[in-house]
Amino acid sequence: MLQTLKSIPQTFFSRAFYFDLIHSWKGIGAGFVVLLVLFDFAVPMAASFPVLTAVQQETESFFGKLPDIKIESGKLSTNASPLYTVEFRLKDEKNDEKLFALMFDMNFQSTNVTDLSKYMKDRKVDVLITADYLAAHKADDGIEIHKFDEVKDKPIEVNHEKWVSFGNTLAQFFPVIFVFALIPIFAAVLFIIFVKALLVKLAAFFFKTEPDLSGAMRLAAAAAIPPSLIRLVLMFVGEQYLHRFHGAPSFLMWAALAIFGLWCASQGGEGSDIKRSSA
Repeated sequence: MLQTLKSIPQTFFSRAFYFDLIHSWKGIGAGFVVLLVLFDFAVPMAASFPVLTAVQQETESFFGKLPDIKIESGKLSTNASPLYTVEFRLKDEKNDEKLFALMFDMNFQSTNVTDLSKYMKDRKVDVLITADYLAAHKADDGIEIHKFDEVKDKPIEVNHEKWVSFGNTLAQFFPVIFVFALIPIFAAVLFIIFVKALLVKLAAFFFKTEPDLSGAMRLAAAAAIPPSLIRLVLMFVGEQYLHRFHGAPSFLMWAALAIFGLWCASQGGEGSDIKRSSA
């Protein structure tokens, strides 16, 4: 991995590097894949850490506002006022965005879907809890109703302290999700490099060298480093510039470097200054 890190600048231009990469290096270029995950995903995710912190704080705050509830004999009771709303908001210096709203209304009784939809839309709530049922908006903008008379076992009771404990546990779990999310991302990037390696194998027919699949994957991964680094820099420069470089420009830069690598491998290794080692 250390040799992979040292070779990052040479992925932009070095004929000697690309010759040794194909002819002397071993493995499939896993070190470069790790760097791609780091540059394209881990760093941007880390840059959004303030958002993650805000989500954690708002999660704790949201559950901390939920009242005691008890469901018994098909009825819900609560220690909150008859009309009580809890909102999940994300706040920063530029906006205050409401993402979710839950309302307790112990006096509303209608189960008519049209009435429910209008009532919830007028009050801009996503979930309505009455004494008899829970109503929630569905993805297709419909209404899903769960009646409390479906609770036929022993009563369900959740007090404020339990809500707070659950909210704190959920908030602390978000960083764990962040770490574990990198595992499927690594697998996805590795698959993309495999597909690009097949393109390298096809392009190799036009050159005097034909790398094996491992060599093609090393080349495909190494050639992806420069556009990945540029995307990383543009992310901090401005979103509009990053958007322009995504897609075709980024792919064309990768393709140009992959072709350059094949050409270097076909020209001979004179002047190679890269220590031969595993990728």
